Formats: sequence, structure tokens, C-alpha cells
Amino acid sequence: KHKEIDQWLGLPEDVCSVEIIPVGYPAKQGKAPARKQLEDFVYYEKFGQKKN
Repeated sequence: KHKEIDQWLGLPEDVCSVEIIPVGYPAKQGKAPARKQLEDFVYYEKFGQKKN
């Protein structure tokens, strides 16, 4: 994907993009995704251990 963007921007072969930050307003207002519950991705004491 970076290669396509680099070509679209007209960057020389020895230069590559690191970060691209889009600026502007969306064409239409989207709906915010549902938030995940903390219990779905937070562990206690060590990885994979859920709170009792």
C-alpha cells in the first residue's frame, strides 16, 4: 500500500513515506462504532488472566 501512495505522491525511488495524516472534513458524518468492554481486552497480573 505504501508503494502505491509513494507513486501517487510522486516520491523518488530512494524516498518512502513513513506517516500520512489526512486533513479535512468527511464527505458524510459516520456513526461511531460500538465501544468494546474493558473486560474484552484488559488482563490482570499477567497476559490472558481475567479478573475473577
